[in-house]
Amino acid sequence: MALTQVDRAILRAAAGTYRNPGDDLDALTRASGVSLARTWQRLNQLINDPDAWKVEPGAMQILAERRARYSRGRRSTSGA
Repeated sequence: MALTQVDRAILRAAAGTYRNPGDDLDALTRASGVSLARTWQRLNQLINDPDAWKVEPGAMQILAERRARYSRGRRSTSGA
């Protein structure tokens, strides 16, 4: 599946570094033009999309590492 301009904007916004808490969420909703929940759903689909890895490899690496870190954190606290 080819990436749209919106997909690329979502990837760049999600992989960005932001100075203030919440700025990343604002950037994501501006980039996508839809709700934050729909944006997160699309972002997770993109992380699993080989085309996204070909088009935006740097952003994809950052996002995959963040998702893995988040998953490890959730697993380590789920048994408590």
